[in-house]
Amino acid sequence: MKKEYEEDTDRICSSERESSKRESSEGEGGERESSEKEGGGRDRSGDDVGKDRSVGNSNGKDGCEKEGGGRVGGRKKSGTSRGGLTIVEITQIGIMAGIVYAASAFLQIPIPTVIGNTRLHMGNVICLLAGMLLGAFRGGLAAGIGSMLFDLTNPAYIASAPFTFLFKFAMAWVCGGIINHHTDNYIKDHCRAKRRRTSLRMRYLLGGAAGSITYIVCYLTKNFVEHRFVLGLPMEAVALMTAQKALVSSVNGVIACVAAVPLGLALRARKAGR
Repeated sequence: MKKEYEEDTDRICSSERESSKRESSEGEGGERESSEKEGGGRDRSGDDVGKDRSVGNSNGKDGCEKEGGGRVGGRKKSGTSRGGLTIVEITQIGIMAGIVYAASAFLQIPIPTVIGNTRLHMGNVICLLAGMLLGAFRGGLAAGIGSMLFDLTNPAYIASAPFTFLFKFAMAWVCGGIINHHTDNYIKDHCRAKRRRTSLRMRYLLGGAAGSITYIVCYLTKNFVEHRFVLGLPMEAVALMTAQKALVSSVNGVIACVAAVPLGLALRARKAGR
């Protein structure tokens, strides 16, 4: 009986040990699974956060790109572009070119001579004024385009239209380049010294004179080369024709300076006073 009792107790103890081992192993497995689940959840949450961040960054970039595109589009719509002319500047050039054409076509005095016809006109006044008001490049375009249009609409001057564009462009370009060199702020402040105002007037006089002389030299050189080397006229006839054109061109240049300088100063002062 004692043996059987001892055997039964040994069996119960062994079964209890095995059950405890199983429970401990199952508990460890559950802990492992829970830890793996928690780790997976953390990894997933980290991935989700990373995705959210990447999405946020991409959205931010897209937003910046859209905003940048909107800004560029706004600039284009407003007519301001880098390295080009704005709509306002093109309009100014067109208006001034029309005034140059009108002054050349209608404000003129034809002078018939034995050698050829010449004329006194107010076109050079507006050409200088274009350089004074619009600057070298835009003023040159306005002067060249307006004068070229006059030549293209007149059969007597249609062959010289390209040369006229270049010469009148150079006229306004030289005038505008001299005047607008560090003179933009001279008349904005009315408390400037008298020396500054005198310097501004001198720049206008020098600009007008230099522009007129530039045109006269180009025009006379072109006529001399054309009549002497292209048409093959005698030197005496070419010299007489050149002297006549030089006289009329000089008168036009003096008239242009006398009329354009005070007009340019008055319009510039009015513009600065706004």
